[in-house]
Amino acid sequence: MTNRLSIKGVSLLEVLFVLGISSVVAAGGIKYYLMTYSFSEKSRAYNLVAQSGLNALNVLGNHIRDAGNGGLGPWTSVKPIQPSWANDCEVQGGGELAADSYCSYLDEWIAIKLDPQNNIACNGVTVDPGDVIVNKFFVTTSGLECQAYNLTDAAAIGSGVVIQSNVTDMRIQYHLSDETSQNNPDVPAGETVWAVSVAILIESGIPRSVKSQSRTFNLFSHPITINDDELRQVHQSTFIIDSTYSVTRGLSSVL
Repeated sequence: MTNRLSIKGVSLLEVLFVLGISSVVAAGGIKYYLMTYSFSEKSRAYNLVAQSGLNALNVLGNHIRDAGNGGLGPWTSVKPIQPSWANDCEVQGGGELAADSYCSYLDEWIAIKLDPQNNIACNGVTVDPGDVIVNKFFVTTSGLECQAYNLTDAAAIGSGVVIQSNVTDMRIQYHLSDETSQNNPDVPAGETVWAVSVAILIESGIPRSVKSQSRTFNLFSHPITINDDELRQVHQSTFIIDSTYSVTRGLSSVL
């Protein structure tokens, strides 16, 4: 007896059904991948702007607190913060501290005068012990930069360096000994800056990390409107100048 094997064909309906199930599974996988990727990019963007903001404020805070340090005597008549120098791109005693192209960033300067205890300027260049210098921080298209000027030698110290590349804006608010605060870089004669508030805008540099839409960021009284798909954050802090706090608050001070 011959056994005959019966072969049953696959119908078109069954093929379409299998393809439909496969498409649903594939679509779900793609959607899951895109959601995971989007979440990963957003998390990476948040971590980046958070760390960058912390780094930038740490550098600025350390220098602002240290303003006026060294063997320069009590700061009752000498101001460790020199706002007017930030306004004209020059320093007392003559000489350009920065290229003229940087003068368009006037509101984003802060000039800090001190005799650095470690004898190192903000750009990492070593100066002679006892030299009085000015560290100037500002924002350009490259990010948060610093340049240094030696008042003792009346000369620039090395070249400018980028401290944090993804800082896109900075605003300074000065707290004065007459109990007022102001954003104007020209502090009135006779008033001492005893604390400084800094607000900086950080960009992630990661496209598609947020929904593209118009957003306004406020750095004190300065609004900045941006329309793109990059995550941005404002970081802000206030730093008390150690060398002037005791003088302007009625306490004794010996530097």
